[in-house]
Amino acid sequence: MGKKYIRYLYDKNMYPEFSQRLKEARKNKKLSQQNVADQIGCSRTLYQQMENGGASAIQHAHEIGRASCRERV
Repeated sequence: MGKKYIRYLYDKNMYPEFSQRLKEARKNKKLSQQNVADQIGCSRTLYQQMENGGASAIQHAHEIGRASCRERV
C-alpha cells in the first residue's frame, strides 16, 4: 500500500474519501460486503461501518489491500 493511502488512514479529514474509494473498489470487483469481510477476517457489519466512515480501517488495512488484489472466485 502506497504512502498516499496510508495518509488517508491516519488523516481524519481524508477518511471520507478513503471510505468512498473502499466502496468503489469493492463494487468495481463486483464483490459483496460479506465477500470482502470474509476475506479480511471481520464481520459484515464492521466492514459496512468502514465503508460508511463509522469505523477505522487501520486495523485491517493490510488485509484490505490484499483483498483488493485478489481475483473474484
